[in-house]
Amino acid sequence: MKPSRNSYLDVVKGLGILLVVAGHAIQYGMGSGYDGFWNLPMFKFIYSFHMPLFMAVSGWLFWFSYSKRGGKSVLKDRAMTLLYPIFVYGIICSIPVFIRNPKDFSVHDAFFKVHLWFFWAVLIATCLACLMFKLNKLFHIKEWVFVFVLFFGMMLFDDNWLIAQHKFVVPYFLLGGDL
Repeated sequence: MKPSRNSYLDVVKGLGILLVVAGHAIQYGMGSGYDGFWNLPMFKFIYSFHMPLFMAVSGWLFWFSYSKRGGKSVLKDRAMTLLYPIFVYGIICSIPVFIRNPKDFSVHDAFFKVHLWFFWAVLIATCLACLMFKLNKLFHIKEWVFVFVLFFGMMLFDDNWLIAQHKFVVPYFLLGGDL
């Protein structure tokens, strides 16, 4: 018997997708050079919770998969499903840069673009969640203690290489497993 889909989760994911589209439409629909969208109440509302929502749902789905298949399997699958689009997107975006001026090309820009920060955040959060479950199993460290230490530990890092976004969303991923 095939397990039934969680329609509540589908509704939450659908709402999140609509909010992301609306937020980006506001942001990019204002024209280049216009930064006034930061002050729009609807933009502030959407951006106050849409990524935490996605990360919590991703964390919940990770936890569900982890409990069914184990850490190695989930981590391997998650790495492949995230690294493949990062790699393809990096190559596609790098071709025009390289053709225009090879001196402007950098591997860092190709594969760590700001536009893909959420893929890296999910991958990092997945690795941290696997570590969290392993530590819990070995040392009986409660998940909430790990999340608390990680959250405040991340504050010690400088905000280079998009670490600010990771600081913001990784705790929601880890807390999503407790939903």
